[in-house]
Amino acid sequence: MIDTFTKEGDYSSHDYFMMDRGIAIKNGVTDPKKQPYFKDMKSKIGVLLIHGYTATPENYIPLCKAIEEKGYTVYASLVAGHGLDENYLNTASYVDWYNSIKYGYLAISEACEKVIVIGESAGALLTLLVANYNRVDKVMLFSPAFRTKNKYFPFLKYLHFLNLKIHVQSEHKYKHEHEVRCTTFRSLNQLRLIQEVVQNLDINYSYDLICVVGDEDVMVSVKAVDEYFNKHFSKECGDHKYSLLHLANDIYEIDHVIIERDHSKTIQEVVAMI
Repeated sequence: MIDTFTKEGDYSSHDYFMMDRGIAIKNGVTDPKKQPYFKDMKSKIGVLLIHGYTATPENYIPLCKAIEEKGYTVYASLVAGHGLDENYLNTASYVDWYNSIKYGYLAISEACEKVIVIGESAGALLTLLVANYNRVDKVMLFSPAFRTKNKYFPFLKYLHFLNLKIHVQSEHKYKHEHEVRCTTFRSLNQLRLIQEVVQNLDINYSYDLICVVGDEDVMVSVKAVDEYFNKHFSKECGDHKYSLLHLANDIYEIDHVIIERDHSKTIQEVVAMI
């Protein structure tokens, strides 16, 4: 069930982090780079990062460091089912994905006065859900996967029960590595389902928003990003502001992952938007 995250007791932000990390370890995610990441900078501003499908918090480490250097508290969540292989990925629904953000959100909201949530690709869809059901001051969406170019998507509605394994390019790998990862129709169907949920979301306009997409994104439909933004965020609502930025590919050389570890310029620009 998608609902508001509620506190479970009188816990500190560090307590929430340890609970979140404990879940990852219990489920077999023993690599520290893939576990939830938290750095309390004792700042009034906190940033919650949500990775995309098949990625892990490791993708956000360079951005985390840049945010810390700015003096902001930062938390990178591990989305349920991620961090191991396709068999583990297959255990989680999109509702599990959403609920796995809970401890990260509670840690940031407990430690900071202002909550900023950043999500990329499928993580951007989770970001919108977090912002719609919880108190958030600012949202930043990067390459949001409102519609995916994956060739299997038209058939998932009918074939997901077959649980066939397929290979997809991992979102946390960069174009010069060309590494692929195995997933399944059943798991990929969860991405299709969360797309449907977000498309029908009754937006609550209680936060500022910045949406960023590369003009030649190879994994998500840029047209769908434009359509969603124009439908929901094309006008200002009260004191809240919404902006859509297109990054020219001849300048940024982005295939899909905007926040790449070798794109220090892009990372600095992202931090400047916070």
